[in-house]
Amino acid sequence: VQFETRQGDHVHHNHVAISVKKIEKVELPDVDDAFVRRVTKEKVATKDEFLASMQKDLESYWAEQSESQLQDLLVKEIVMSHEFEVPESLVNLYMESYLEDIKSRTKDKRLPSDFDMKRFDDANREYASFQAKWGLLREQIIEREDLKVSEEELEELVAKDAPALGIEKEQLMKYYKSTGSVSERLLTTK
Repeated sequence: VQFETRQGDHVHHNHVAISVKKIEKVELPDVDDAFVRRVTKEKVATKDEFLASMQKDLESYWAEQSESQLQDLLVKEIVMSHEFEVPESLVNLYMESYLEDIKSRTKDKRLPSDFDMKRFDDANREYASFQAKWGLLREQIIEREDLKVSEEELEELVAKDAPALGIEKEQLMKYYKSTGSVSERLLTTK
């Protein structure tokens, strides 16, 4: 086998000899009631219930994906229909948050030593500008439409999320109230 690997500016040509010693075939188990009980840890008892649950989950997933894509298209249309200069300081705040996200994923919470800041800036500045613009427009829409998140809306979200997350409703409600991101997400959806 011959292949190339890149490390920075260097290209390494690799040549590896491979010998096949064994060929195995995966034998899938029969999907019956016993199998379903085992893989679901007794949450679902029969194959038919399992298939119905899977169908419901898949339909729900794709409905959410469709809704999310529609929202993304609406946001894009709103941003594109409003021409104004976004303050560079706001764009820079978004860029800094992207960098902090990258840092948070590393072991030592630092940027890698070979991190190319110019390439990062070129790849992300336009998106940061778009997000900053959307943030300003979003705030104006929320203010003009007097949008708020009600206690009932939070309770509905908790009732939906708690069983899926396996968390007590009261505990999840306390968390949702303590973090602003959930209310912000609901406002954005509105």
